[in-house]
Amino acid sequence: MLLVKATRLLLYGLLGSALFVLSLTHVTAEGNGISSPTNGERVFGTIAIRGIADTPNFLAWQLDVLLNGDEQAVASITRSKKQISKEDLLARLDTTTLPDGPHQLRLRVINIDGQYDEFFVSIIVNNADVTPTTESNSSVPRPTRVVRPTPTTLNQITAPSDGATVQGTILITGFADSPDFLSWKLDLLFDRKQDKSVTIAAERTRSPTGDFSTQLDTTQLPDGTHLLRLRVSKQDDTFTESTSSLTIANPKPNVVSQPTVCSTNILEDPPPLFSVFVIDWVRQLTDNLKSYCGA
Repeated sequence: MLLVKATRLLLYGLLGSALFVLSLTHVTAEGNGISSPTNGERVFGTIAIRGIADTPNFLAWQLDVLLNGDEQAVASITRSKKQISKEDLLARLDTTTLPDGPHQLRLRVINIDGQYDEFFVSIIVNNADVTPTTESNSSVPRPTRVVRPTPTTLNQITAPSDGATVQGTILITGFADSPDFLSWKLDLLFDRKQDKSVTIAAERTRSPTGDFSTQLDTTQLPDGTHLLRLRVSKQDDTFTESTSSLTIANPKPNVVSQPTVCSTNILEDPPPLFSVFVIDWVRQLTDNLKSYCGA
């Protein structure tokens, strides 16, 4: 009888443990992701993107939009190293910067070991049919269609800004990433010419977040307008390229001109031990100096 009770308690304990483990697995699987907008939702104007981005080995998360669902046409929305353990606002996206049509939102949650999980939500942007706000229309404000340039690609030089004037030692930052990443290289093209370039930095290892930074001492370079070029190579021997112009204008060193020192007091009272020849030679030199200096 005691053996039967012990067996039942053991079975109940194992069953409870299994249910607990299953419940934990369910929470983890359903945790990270984009909760709003929902998959297939039609959107316009500025939208709020909400979700969860958390993991035991959390390093960072990034939110991107894949134009027409194409992973080769990616625009970055935002990146953060702050954990979002409960559903909250991830970012706001002005959809008028995107062409109308189907796109994908991608949330990438990155671990400290460089591995990451991805979560996708499809949206349909439809700003063409949005009616501008009028006083008699609706109490809910609706955006007016604004034409803006297509978002830049993810791989880019973020600092210094394009066209900046710099001097001294500067910090160059940017983003270099690709699903089939091989390497990235940062070059400086003197006078913006392709055949006059020097490599500033290069890496074959991708950082977990894709960010990079390096320093450049511009005092060792000629002044003028040059070009920074970021090239991200892929495993299929293709690459993407991003450029940014900068003007180096280091201050010129101050050259202080020293006045000419004209001294004619070489030997007014020669020592008695000097020979007559030496004294005559020194006095002749003194007379020449007086003549030269206008004394």
